[in-house]
Amino acid sequence: MMHLLDKNQFNERILLAILILTGALLRFWNLQDLPLMHDELSAFYRLQFDSFSELIEKGIKPDGHPAGIQVFLYYWTRLFGQADWVIKLPFLILGTGTIYLAYAVAKKWFGNTAGLFVAASVATLQFPILYSQIARPYSSGLFFSLLMVLYWTNFLFGNEEKRKANLAGFVIAAALCCYNHHFSLLFAAMVGFTGLFFLKKEQVKPYLLSGVLILILYLPHLPIFFAQLQIQGLAWLGKQGKSFFTEHVAFIFHHSPVVYSVMGGLFLLGVFLAKNEKRRVRKFQLISLTWFLLPIAVGFAYSQWMKPVLQHPVLIFSFPYLLFLVFSFYPTATVKLRTAFITALILVVNVTTLVWTREHHSVFCKQPFKTFSIHTQDFLKTHAASEVALVFNDNPKYLNHYFSARNPGIAYISLFNTGIGHARFRDTLATLNTDYLIAGDVPPDFLPIIKEFYPITRFRDFGFTYEFYVFSKNQSDKNEENQYFESQPVFSRATTPHWTYDTAFVKTAPDESVHYAMDATREWGPTFEVSLTTVTRSRHDFLDISLEMKGNCDPCGVLVCEFSKAGKIINWAGIVPKHQMAMSLPEPAWQKIYHTIRLTHLFKTRKAMEGVTLKVYYWNREKESVFIKNTSVRVREGNDRVYGLFESL
Repeated sequence: MMHLLDKNQFNERILLAILILTGALLRFWNLQDLPLMHDELSAFYRLQFDSFSELIEKGIKPDGHPAGIQVFLYYWTRLFGQADWVIKLPFLILGTGTIYLAYAVAKKWFGNTAGLFVAASVATLQFPILYSQIARPYSSGLFFSLLMVLYWTNFLFGNEEKRKANLAGFVIAAALCCYNHHFSLLFAAMVGFTGLFFLKKEQVKPYLLSGVLILILYLPHLPIFFAQLQIQGLAWLGKQGKSFFTEHVAFIFHHSPVVYSVMGGLFLLGVFLAKNEKRRVRKFQLISLTWFLLPIAVGFAYSQWMKPVLQHPVLIFSFPYLLFLVFSFYPTATVKLRTAFITALILVVNVTTLVWTREHHSVFCKQPFKTFSIHTQDFLKTHAASEVALVFNDNPKYLNHYFSARNPGIAYISLFNTGIGHARFRDTLATLNTDYLIAGDVPPDFLPIIKEFYPITRFRDFGFTYEFYVFSKNQSDKNEENQYFESQPVFSRATTPHWTYDTAFVKTAPDESVHYAMDATREWGPTFEVSLTTVTRSRHDFLDISLEMKGNCDPCGVLVCEFSKAGKIINWAGIVPKHQMAMSLPEPAWQKIYHTIRLTHLFKTRKAMEGVTLKVYYWNREKESVFIKNTSVRVREGNDRVYGLFESL
């Protein structure tokens, strides 16, 4: 019997070792080339202070995160350097460590079979892998929270001989959670409160004392906590809609029907195998469900009633408990063929969808700041710097982190936080005397202005949160822009497909150009209307609307883009042309107006676009005298990876 038990333990440990090695490989893959993201660079440049007090006042209090990780990085980078991989290394190690901790907790709660299946999932799902590769307080918080739960479990339900050691571990791990992130602090509070329902008489006093000790350990941080409480959320983060829960679960399971089916099938198989158990629902299943759902509910409520805080990463501390619940019905068993097969199935399905469906490593390894510097460097290898102008719309501090080393002495125009308008941007481009223009992350409706001067899109690269272009004046260069659709009203004709207009307002100028003349009797200009899915190929497409106009006063009308479904408007967006006009030009001059819509911001799926009607028109709301010509609606290929780490590709 002992021999069989030893063999079973050996098999289990071998299988666990394979899972940890697989998880480590997926996390450490291409370590030397893993770039820093925006959030990491923000944290990095909040480390550049000469004293600890400056770090607290200028680098931590204004940020909104607890001090723990920032203080750690402050000393870590001073000891080991500031290379990208050095900064990421602790988080990769902790992220790998979570595989074992998830296994250990799940095994104690539900048995070795559930432990192995949970470990296989944590090792290979994108959610924990992604945040192991980011030097922010997420993999660290997941590690600390699982460690806390392990000690908590051992104290309440384990060996009483090690009660003091387990309680001490619980206190330290919970304090680390509090210093790590406000949501890991929330999770620690949830765990502590849950424990009150399972205390034995002899455990009450030490457990309550542990809560006091955690509070005492957190006391030094209270001034920072109250200072950050004034921030009340993330100003850049919008409120999450009612679909957030399903979107979050979809994100956890790779937006993949294959993963949904496998996980759903394994859950049902576990329920089937447990059908003969007298008590199918156990306390740890209820705890798992509560711990997974409650942070989502709290975050959603706070985001709705206060300020937005809810996003995927803050839920990573509670995410394992969904996996616990999925695999909780599997009974403890010897590690034989069935367990090994299911573990292998989880690995194969998750790794396959991670690499080919989510394209995780290729998407993650191309972050804007490093990518822009590499593309610029490559282009300048074959073109003189005097031939190329550059314009970027990213924080110069973060951009120069990579750009200055790869492109020394190369200047660029920065649009970041300048408030530059369309007319001034056009004037800036008019002063350039180069054959090429490199542009990174410029506002989408600035691109048509660029093409007035540099009509050829010689090169483009789209990735997570960025768009990079090389534009050219040379007509011999190949145009890489992929335009699907374009439509203009031909005013010289009585009708044009998709357009409606009153020919009584069509006029011909002395130069024989045809335009549409609106006056006090005309509120609605030429109108374009079409089924959205007939002119687009993807929910990521760009919709470019443009017109030329002039008038005897500043036109106060609105160029409108309207989306409706079943007769109900689902999105209405308009721009006021006078905000784009150059005041330096004489009033009768024709001026070009642009309005670009990124469909990604409006539709979560291609299916959501079905039955939607697109309508574009000029609303002459002040009944002014204005002339319109060259109205155009175009659809071009968009960036299917702009949010590709979180949304479906």
